[in-house]
Amino acid sequence: MRNDLDDAIVDLLVQNTRETHRRIAEQTGIAESTARARVQSIIESGRIAPSVLVHPDIEEDGFIFMARLRLADGVNVKQLVDDESVATSPWIAQVSSTGEVIVQLSATTIDAMVESLERVRLLDGVVGLQSLVVLRIYVGASWDRNGEHEGQWAAKPTRGADAIDRALVVALRLDGRASYTALAELVGLTVAATRRRVLRLVEDGVIRFATRVLDESRLGSEAAVDLSVATSELQSVIGELCAMESVRYVIEQTGEFNVACYVVADDTAELARAVERIVADPRVSGARTDPLIILRDRTSWTGSSY
Repeated sequence: MRNDLDDAIVDLLVQNTRETHRRIAEQTGIAESTARARVQSIIESGRIAPSVLVHPDIEEDGFIFMARLRLADGVNVKQLVDDESVATSPWIAQVSSTGEVIVQLSATTIDAMVESLERVRLLDGVVGLQSLVVLRIYVGASWDRNGEHEGQWAAKPTRGADAIDRALVVALRLDGRASYTALAELVGLTVAATRRRVLRLVEDGVIRFATRVLDESRLGSEAAVDLSVATSELQSVIGELCAMESVRYVIEQTGEFNVACYVVADDTAELARAVERIVADPRVSGARTDPLIILRDRTSWTGSSY
């Protein structure tokens, strides 16, 4: 059950993902031990997801692919999402109409992609897997619809990321409130050196902390619409999709459906109207609509295509 105290704590964490328990206690008038317990409870409930957004330039040394998983009856989806084989996935959703799970992954080589897909295929409860490679991503007019995006990155990062930086980024994507002690143990540095590393990642524009809030009223108001579009019409269709208020982003991809359009709306009726308008386009020769429940969203896509 929600209450005013939890709402106040969530607001503080949205403003500052790594706000200390002491400061939360001071600002809400509760004991520090209570603040610690409430923050943990809120995170474990799935209401918020403290994480980091990563500058796209840092991730351009690889490519993105999607795995669509068909599951056996009775599979524990939360347990599947928490499995180490998809732990680094920044985006996972479930198709509410079929129960299938769609996972975004990345790799630097085709061999690495094949190995990753094989690990996912062998997960308990997975009875079928389809995959496709993302070729290009375009951000649509409604990118800010969910409120967690704060505009474009101010500039390119002032440096690249080494192996230690990347290990810290992976850990912070999983838990934006991970302690410096835990991070230090992970990368083999002192706590003080680790703290300096994390602060530098922020200062140099490599990452920024963000807390995603799950709004239960929005469940069922997002959908992926896969489209088949002739190559000669591709750019004009993508351009018009990106201009639609309901479109969050558009993807060029491999496979039967060479365009994927991600649509958001305030309710299911509005979502249905938006999807109907998209699939009615005479330039679309085939379509598949998947209503989505977002299970994880730690994406770093910003207000430009890359």
